[in-house]
Amino acid sequence: MVLAMAELVGPRHDRTIWMTRAHLAALGLMTVSIAVLAFFVGMQVGKGAGIEIDLEEPRAFLPDPADEDALEALLREVERAKAPAAGPSDLEFPDALTTETPPDAPQAAPEPEVETVVTPAPQAPAPPAPAAEPGRVPSSGWAVQIAALDSGTEADALVSHLVAGGHAAYRVEALVRGQTWYRVRVGGFASKDDAATGKRQLSTELGRTDLLVAPAP
Repeated sequence: MVLAMAELVGPRHDRTIWMTRAHLAALGLMTVSIAVLAFFVGMQVGKGAGIEIDLEEPRAFLPDPADEDALEALLREVERAKAPAAGPSDLEFPDALTTETPPDAPQAAPEPEVETVVTPAPQAPAPPAPAAEPGRVPSSGWAVQIAALDSGTEADALVSHLVAGGHAAYRVEALVRGQTWYRVRVGGFASKDDAATGKRQLSTELGRTDLLVAPAP
């Protein structure tokens, strides 16, 4: 293969240069040879102009470790000569840590004992126990009057009903304006306050609010 290059030399004359593969190979070889030669020449020049540094000689500005150790030892001797005789409190910090007894750790004060008081739940007051026997008319104390009836039969029936419910019920006769009334009462209360408590309980039990507190019988 033949390469052709045209170069314009003048307005009227044309000159053609022909280059073959051999010419190109020779040109490339010459370029590589020049580059290698320039590289080796540069290395030689660098070696000749280089500065050698002798590392074996110590630098003048660095202190000698041996001189420093001697100076420190001398300063320690001077300090020991000036210091008074060492006592138990003149120990150095590491020695003080190993010889002194550590203080006891503070103990927490015992908590005061709190007495627990258990209060029982309030209970409903029990009805006062009747002191008189059912059907028997008491001679003293207080009573709760349940009703006043004009019929002895009805009064006896009410007494029987109250006695069956556990109450010390009885009847007493009273003459009021020429008419006999049969009063049905629940007795056996030692005081007026006990009778009032019994009245409230009987009112709740019987569903009535017309009950009266009266001295027995």
